[in-house]
Amino acid sequence: MTRLELARTLTHTLPRMGHLAPILDAAATCGIAVGWLTQSARPIDAPLIGRGAVTIVGDDPMPPRGSLGPAGFHQRSLRMVLRESHMVAILSGEVAPDVYTTAATAAAAMSLHVTLIETRVRHEGDWLSLVKKLAPNAALLVVTPPAAGNA
Repeated sequence: MTRLELARTLTHTLPRMGHLAPILDAAATCGIAVGWLTQSARPIDAPLIGRGAVTIVGDDPMPPRGSLGPAGFHQRSLRMVLRESHMVAILSGEVAPDVYTTAATAAAAMSLHVTLIETRVRHEGDWLSLVKKLAPNAALLVVTPPAAGNA
């Protein structure tokens, strides 16, 4: 299956994940790398270094596991991903489709490495501290639910 076929299949079969469409389209048409770092002691499958890339750090799985914060991830992989990031967005609320579109555009048009951290409010501060430590020069966006206020 080609990247374009995969992107189309995922976009059409997973409508609840339609916010990923710009990233998958950029992978299919522009060749950006896309990676997922999930809660696990396992390292990321393939480092996304040297070209435009979007890495999604999935710290928002459904219960019973739920959000674990930075401690729930393979630490070496997490450090590598964040240190290579030019832009980082921490999303602790509802899906923000414009952020995913911006990530895809930055990776495709400027060959940047963008990291999207999908988490919950209770771990937003932990992620923010880690990003500031490991990626101090990265552009940073924090998307907090209105009821939660600022992190």
